[in-house]
Amino acid sequence: MTFNVHEFTSEILQKSMRQKELSIFRQLKELISRGLLVVNEGDVVLTRNMESSAIEYSQTIELVLKDQEYIEKLEKELVEANRKLEAIKTALSPLNGTTQNDSYQAGE
Repeated sequence: MTFNVHEFTSEILQKSMRQKELSIFRQLKELISRGLLVVNEGDVVLTRNMESSAIEYSQTIELVLKDQEYIEKLEKELVEANRKLEAIKTALSPLNGTTQNDSYQAGE
């Protein structure tokens, strides 16, 4: 019996990749079960390949971090708050002798 380095290396690499894959799946499952990761699924599209008569299936899948959604919500709220602040500054500027271009500095 001869030792085949190529087969041995290939087998080790396959086992290593399978372990990594299983670890990633476990971690994804945990994040999904805790509600920190959401799986958005697109529409299912079935098409028939005219050459081979095979039915082909496709669907888009997107992973979205809940934190990402929360950050985007906060960013929208910040834009709206800044818009309101600018409107208030504009309305109050004649009262305190400042112009609209005067900037507010935190801590003043």
